[in-house]
Amino acid sequence: MTKKLLSLCCNLFVFAATTLCVLGFFIRGGVGNMQAVGAKAFIYFTVDSNVLCALACLGMAVWELPHLRRRDAEIPRWLNVFKFVGTVAVSLTFCTVILFLGQLYGYGPMLTGRNLYLHLLCPLAAIISFAALERSGPAPLWSCLLGLLPVVVYGAVYFTCVILLKRWNDFYGFNRGGRWPLSLVLMVLATLILCVLLWTANHRRHRR
Repeated sequence: MTKKLLSLCCNLFVFAATTLCVLGFFIRGGVGNMQAVGAKAFIYFTVDSNVLCALACLGMAVWELPHLRRRDAEIPRWLNVFKFVGTVAVSLTFCTVILFLGQLYGYGPMLTGRNLYLHLLCPLAAIISFAALERSGPAPLWSCLLGLLPVVVYGAVYFTCVILLKRWNDFYGFNRGGRWPLSLVLMVLATLILCVLLWTANHRRHRR
């Protein structure tokens, strides 16, 4: 009961915080390293990954609410996989900010205002709820391939708009020195590692 309630709180927090942060781009514009206004905010993987995760968290919260008192209630597989994919996406956002962008642009802009939620608090809440709180069957191993999908799709768009068409600035710095092939390999590899780590945490929790 306690873990279910904590999970529900985490999922509602992620959905509510992400919704307010995205609305902020339309009302007041971006802050820190994300200065886009309105729908232009969706050029950032940070925004896209958080929206994806927020939708998964909303679905999880809607399911959890009527099942709080049922000890044997197990989250449907499709919803568990959806939450897994969303959690992988925001985990990559979190790791990229902490290990790369924070050092490149400074941690202040990365963790200013609503960026604090999109880069840190929402990803951590999603990770904790998925890996430690939610009662679900083991996510199927093939879900790791689905976990790669958001990065592959966004990477293709980023490559097209930054490298081929030159319509976007290289705001993530992935092509500095023409090193986009290395950035591509590292991002896909990092995502795969996160998929395996989260899948393993989910699998081991189910076995216990």
